[in-house]
Amino acid sequence: MGDIIEDGYQALLDRINTAKEKIATSSEAIQNEEALLLDRMVTMTAPLVKEIGLSLLRRGKTDTKGEVYDAEYYKQKMIALGKTDPAAIQPGDMAKKITDQFCILGEDGVLYELMYSSDGFFINSYLNPLTPADARATYGNEPAFMLYHAMKQYLQGQEELVCALEKTLNFIHGSH
Repeated sequence: MGDIIEDGYQALLDRINTAKEKIATSSEAIQNEEALLLDRMVTMTAPLVKEIGLSLLRRGKTDTKGEVYDAEYYKQKMIALGKTDPAAIQPGDMAKKITDQFCILGEDGVLYELMYSSDGFFINSYLNPLTPADARATYGNEPAFMLYHAMKQYLQGQEELVCALEKTLNFIHGSH
């Protein structure tokens, strides 16, 4: 009788272990799929970045009031897609402590990690390319969410502009 109970219990434990393995495999597959989704979203959004992106600070100096001067900006426009707790040091210069760290999309269609360092006077940045999988691992779902949100806002602005242009044309042609 004891053997039957032990065999049944072992079968239960085996099923639990099999379920754990399936969960781990499925979780990894889902994470890979989320990286593929982010990659597709980046590719689809890239052509609009030049139009809707911002010029981000590459380096500069701050005065006693915290205002930036002698600023130099990156040549390409970028969209910020997420922020995370900063790494300890800047990969390009181990002497520089990171103060802010962002996931961004450049108009070249590449995801980057933008790391800012400041010593209170000089502001410096480090731009590091990211794979969609690395962006997912560091920033979670925020980049995909922010891409969706940015495109939704852009569409809303476009629809409002179309409406305003239609009203203007109607007014010009006297068909208000």
